[in-house]
Amino acid sequence: MFYEGQHRKCAAVVREFPDCFAEEARQMIVQFVKFKSDLSDDEVRRTMEERAPQYRALPGLLQKYYVRESGTGEYAGVYFWDSEESMRDFQQSELARSIPSAYKAAGQARVEVFETVLTLRPEEPASA
Repeated sequence: MFYEGQHRKCAAVVREFPDCFAEEARQMIVQFVKFKSDLSDDEVRRTMEERAPQYRALPGLLQKYYVRESGTGEYAGVYFWDSEESMRDFQQSELARSIPSAYKAAGQARVEVFETVLTLRPEEPASA
């Protein structure tokens, strides 16, 4: 399956150093989906732009970055989810299932999932 990957839990760090983590900090799930594509760079970018509105409409997706590793030519989607449930709902969607064909993925994608344990610049309340 395309979205099989390792889920790395960092909760032990939080338990061991509880004073280092603000209680009000938002916990997010960060998902990396990395793949090689048989498309040209221009075709990949065009596909990203065409599909972006569908991602903007996803419930629970806080942000997505489209990145490329210059050394290997691999592309990745870096997703920031509000919960594991939102991520799982996406993983079961037609949009997720269509990623390999949309990008003409060469081989199996690598998927890694992380929980945030510390936010360097947590959201600050708006000034009144």
